[in-house]
Amino acid sequence: MTDAVGGPNNPPKDKLSLLDELANAPREPVPEGTTTLQMHAFLAVAMAKHREGRLAEAERMYRQALRWQPDQPDAYHLLGLLAAQLNRPDDALPLFERAIAFNPVVPEYYANYGNALTIAARIDDAEAAFAKAISLRSDFPEALMNLATLRRNRGDLDEAERLLYRSLALRPDWPDAQLNLANVALARRRFDEATTLFARALKTAPNYVHAYEGFARAAARAGRLDEAAAAFRRLLAFDPDNAVARHLLAACIADPHYEKAPEAYVRRLFDSYAPHFDGSLAQLQYRAPALIAERLAAAVVPNGSLDLLDAGCGTGLCGPLLKPFAARLVGVDLSAGMLKEAVKRELYDELVKADLAAYMAAHPSAFDIIVACDTLVYHGRLEDVVAAAATALKPGGRLLFTLEHLPDDSGNHSYRLAPTGRFCHSTAYVQAALATAGLVDGSTDAIVPRLECGEPVDGLLVTARALAHRC
Repeated sequence: MTDAVGGPNNPPKDKLSLLDELANAPREPVPEGTTTLQMHAFLAVAMAKHREGRLAEAERMYRQALRWQPDQPDAYHLLGLLAAQLNRPDDALPLFERAIAFNPVVPEYYANYGNALTIAARIDDAEAAFAKAISLRSDFPEALMNLATLRRNRGDLDEAERLLYRSLALRPDWPDAQLNLANVALARRRFDEATTLFARALKTAPNYVHAYEGFARAAARAGRLDEAAAAFRRLLAFDPDNAVARHLLAACIADPHYEKAPEAYVRRLFDSYAPHFDGSLAQLQYRAPALIAERLAAAVVPNGSLDLLDAGCGTGLCGPLLKPFAARLVGVDLSAGMLKEAVKRELYDELVKADLAAYMAAHPSAFDIIVACDTLVYHGRLEDVVAAAATALKPGGRLLFTLEHLPDDSGNHSYRLAPTGRFCHSTAYVQAALATAGLVDGSTDAIVPRLECGEPVDGLLVTARALAHRC
């Protein structure tokens, strides 16, 4: 989002709202001889202090203007901007509303009101505010771009793209809009186009550190792995602790020693993905949960008598399919954002934020069925997590999970980290891991769990069983 002014600091919020304080403040007569032009000049000085980060001085001047002239809309608007940038939407919103009430035809009022509504997560109202700003001023690139951002986040990529092209027609080579358009192309899986747009934005604004990740992701998916790796290294030079960049760099260079995606990577990926997860997978014709449920129904009667673990439950897509089998259904995931979505389904008896292998190892002989749907694609080395699953299964219990398949012509590799950031596994390696864990009746059947860029993904549906009698 773009604002008219910016600055640091985040002081504590007053007990009274800022608007209430202003309403209770004593009025002062306007200094004799003050003209409208002079009032605007006074506010211009206050704005200059605001831009310089001298926020206390700017706020005092805005308040003084309102003591002189309580119906001065620009002063309310500028105080609203100051409150919004300090992340105080409860103060900012009524100030913007007061400015709009006094002068309802100023597009900037609505645009900055929309920004504050976005901070407050009132997305429908924010969209309406940006649309009103554009209706008052059709050549308003910031409002066009900010509305496009909200539409993109909603999944309305066509409208987002249209709005962004309008904003770029007004401000050619604007890096913010180019980055937004690049993200639209990335969401559409037009990876070469996204790479070009990210590169164009970074040429104009090379210090946009956050854009290197987008560029690298797009380049990697476009098969331009050397460029992607260089971008991830550049990002790590800025931010050495960036777990996402480190993981995806390993994917670009196919690091053979890389065994598992870091927890920090998984959390960040799925916390941000959670609100849009189900819709995104629907577009990919995601079938893995249904395939697991079909296989489970072929082996077990769904009579609601079993203890089930949904391992890496995510938003709970497997929940409705597993519930008929379950006397007790437990979901475990690393991502708090995904668990928040799973809670809404009201299907799970327990939802736990934990590392999967650690949770299973700590619950011996607890489950009749363990399902891991597209969870172990973030594990390269499978021995530890499969052994933990074997520990958590009751005698005769069943393990079902999906993987992405590493073709047999890939040399002697047991698994490989792909540019997607997910691991692929060979059939022989999976069978060996099951046997090492003491599981029997292992099978690895070819499946297509979803589409990727319109093409079927080669996957595996793996099933195995714990011994009915353990020594």
